[in-house]
Amino acid sequence: MPGKNNREKNSLDAAYIRLESLSDLARFALGSHSYVKSVVHGKNHRLMLEGEVIGPSIVYYFDSTASGRYLLYAPDSDGKEKVSVTSSQGEYSSSLRFPIVELSKDPRVESTNFKKVECVMAKDVESLVRALVSAAAEYDYVPKIYSFNHSGSRYFATMDLFGRKEHVLVYAKSDEKAKFAAYKYDYINDRIEHSDSVSNGGTYIRVINLAEPFQFFKP
Repeated sequence: MPGKNNREKNSLDAAYIRLESLSDLARFALGSHSYVKSVVHGKNHRLMLEGEVIGPSIVYYFDSTASGRYLLYAPDSDGKEKVSVTSSQGEYSSSLRFPIVELSKDPRVESTNFKKVECVMAKDVESLVRALVSAAAEYDYVPKIYSFNHSGSRYFATMDLFGRKEHVLVYAKSDEKAKFAAYKYDYINDRIEHSDSVSNGGTYIRVINLAEPFQFFKP
């Protein structure tokens, strides 16, 4: 990561959050990102996407051993995810591809000087999912919910319920042990199910698994 003490006059502040897998990065990109930034980091390639701005911008990243021109995402015929970094744009049929721009360095400077974030607990995860489904229908985008562990417990959280300009994290504690790619919502039966991929057809809430909790999270 960039050094905290190497701040320059026109530097860009960023808070870095590591994702659990390359699949989580690809799922994050499914929202509205058209490309992925990459820098060499030790022996790896650090793939990065920008998220919320709460003072510093939150940069979500995954360190990959592979390099290439594209990050590809495709649901398999058995409902599983296929994700890869490749230089071939047609490795998977019907895949979504996100170009990777390789940078000589990351110009941002690490910072945790966040503006105040209100952490508000919801009754349960299901109510969060239903609210995000409603927001998706209104604004025509594929919403996401973060999953992470904190002090031995698992939480699901979102910053999409109060608008992007408001710094409010709504969270719920969960007994879920299994990791999965998304929640799928069945309108007819008002049923919420786990899914191992995000596919065309159906209403999905992307699950982004964080390898570490938000620095400002206080349940």
